[in-house]
Amino acid sequence: MINILLFSTMIFFCCLNQASAGAWTQPAGTLYAKAYLGSLSSPRYWDLQGNSISVLKEEIKPGDRLFQYYPNGRNYTLDFSAIMSGLYAEYGVTDKLTAIVDMPFGYFSLTETYETDRDTESPTYLRKPERNALSLATFTYYGFGGRYLLHGNKSVVSLSAGVRIPPGTTNGIFADTVQMPFLSDGGLQEWFGLEVGMPFSDGWFEGEMKYTGRHEELQDELTFHAEYGHKSIEEIMIKLSIDITQGLGSRNNLPNFDTRRTILVEDFGAVTIGVIIQASDKTFVEGSYQVRLFGNNSWALNGAFGGFGIKTSL
Repeated sequence: MINILLFSTMIFFCCLNQASAGAWTQPAGTLYAKAYLGSLSSPRYWDLQGNSISVLKEEIKPGDRLFQYYPNGRNYTLDFSAIMSGLYAEYGVTDKLTAIVDMPFGYFSLTETYETDRDTESPTYLRKPERNALSLATFTYYGFGGRYLLHGNKSVVSLSAGVRIPPGTTNGIFADTVQMPFLSDGGLQEWFGLEVGMPFSDGWFEGEMKYTGRHEELQDELTFHAEYGHKSIEEIMIKLSIDITQGLGSRNNLPNFDTRRTILVEDFGAVTIGVIIQASDKTFVEGSYQVRLFGNNSWALNGAFGGFGIKTSL
């Protein structure tokens, strides 16, 4: 899939854990649904060694008219961004079994800008011309899954599983670079999770460990999510979460980070702060902001998400 959240995945989707209702299953006949919208961006990425990279260099070959000004190459900067939106829903098939549907849509863009402009027509450093601009609008995947309650007293333990179906049919992330010069048309993924939840008188704690098997050239991932929520005042809850994504598999033959292509494997850690406002008995609004603190072979994304949802019996 197009891996941001998210990026990883996802999610990121997804990548900010904006859509999830946690380890608890929905009561039989109950619908939990949410529409969400958010934006992620970064002017830099972390390479395979964890170094922060914000400036790249374009080689100027001898004989090119710009070689006299840039004999050691011409620097340019990056601006990667993603606008994510989508619908997420859970439905209680029984008290112990909940069906899950997730449909994220994203608009992704990458702008490359020269640091300086110096040529025969403009002999001084006057402006920062655009080197390239790429964009892609697509569903990141079509997600279907479920959650099964293993233990449900005061605390809960659940198992979850699902599949993410890519929007494209090309076999191979790099197989169609002519028609898709930016990112890719996706790859099939299946995920399996173990979730725990503990409520308190004025809050909750939940944790999740998830394994994601990814096809084509994409390498498998382990993700960890821990969240603490606190009801500060009536109808308003504040939550703080930590997310870690660990890519699996060998890095020996992994190509260098390509800013224009889907990331094959990445590691990163992020922290998110959010607020939930219970607008009525059945509706709520929420917002969150996430910062990636460290990573390897990953964009150093920061971003904000918001959502509006309902929970009602059908």
